[in-house]
Amino acid sequence: MTSLKYALIKRAIDRIVIVVVTTILLFLIMRVFPIMIFGEDPFLIYLQAQLNPGEIDALQDIINSFKESYGLDDPLFPDQFIRYMISLFTLNFGYSFLTRKYIIEEIMERLPNTLALNIPALILITLIGLFLGWYSASKRGKNIETLIMSVSIWSYIMPGWLLGILLIIALAYLPKYLWDTTIFPLPPYTPPRLPVFEINLGFIQFGIPIITLEYLWVLSLPIISIVVAGFGSWAYYIRQLTVSELGQDYILTAKAKGLNEQEIMRKHVFINVVPPVLTSLAFAIPGVFTGGILVETVFSYYGMGLYLWDAILQNDYPAIQAIIFIYAVLISISLYVADLILIILDPRVRLR
Repeated sequence: MTSLKYALIKRAIDRIVIVVVTTILLFLIMRVFPIMIFGEDPFLIYLQAQLNPGEIDALQDIINSFKESYGLDDPLFPDQFIRYMISLFTLNFGYSFLTRKYIIEEIMERLPNTLALNIPALILITLIGLFLGWYSASKRGKNIETLIMSVSIWSYIMPGWLLGILLIIALAYLPKYLWDTTIFPLPPYTPPRLPVFEINLGFIQFGIPIITLEYLWVLSLPIISIVVAGFGSWAYYIRQLTVSELGQDYILTAKAKGLNEQEIMRKHVFINVVPPVLTSLAFAIPGVFTGGILVETVFSYYGMGLYLWDAILQNDYPAIQAIIFIYAVLISISLYVADLILIILDPRVRLR
């Protein structure tokens, strides 16, 4: 037990180190390198690019005031770097350069939309991929396996953003302009606010959002785009893992003992397929927070993906830093939780 606790503490420290290193690299990439290459702060480069040559001198006082208010005229090391690290690790992300709003407020505005889109999509992708991958492996060598793998490969190579464009054209634009019929809404996509069912237990009061048909209607095309373009990689991955396990020596031993294929799949193969699947899922879960940048951009979906994309295009690096930092933290937490679950599911696994 002592060695297990030591391993868990060591793994937690490893995860913290990953977050710290990612944060330092982010500062170097977003702030230091552009200044070393171009001699100017990245956002000021963007700001000056939006001005006519004659306006730069006239607005220089405003630019200098902007630099002073955001501390951009301080030395990069140690002033800006220390302020940057303290701000991120205390979740004080500051203001967006563009909107002049608190970044945490903008994140909280968009996060429910992204979660509502990506949580159902991830669940569907995982379930469909697991079922098709597992089923095709059990039917290996048959026509149904060939069909499933062909569809999975098509899904894998089909970009979600391209499928989204095709769905918008086929199910939103064409019905609207050819027959003046609305089957699905046209972009931009902003899910309506959900009504809340209030529960008061005396000592605690909370609300449960009520999913409406209008809400599902708005989310339908983006979810379909993500799921159809995403389940194929999972199905192919699960199938390959399962087939690989079925070729191991212990499977021949199990067959020699008289176990049928269903028992072998359930009792032996499944337990060996779970760890890599769980690790892959741990990497996928934090993506629920950041959203699909290209899909959200195609649908003009008011979520985290579109927010990050706009920030990248306009060098709004406080917003970029905040989102990537949160993503790195979520990845570390997700992987650590996956390690714990693996130990519970398979006592043979030991952390080092």
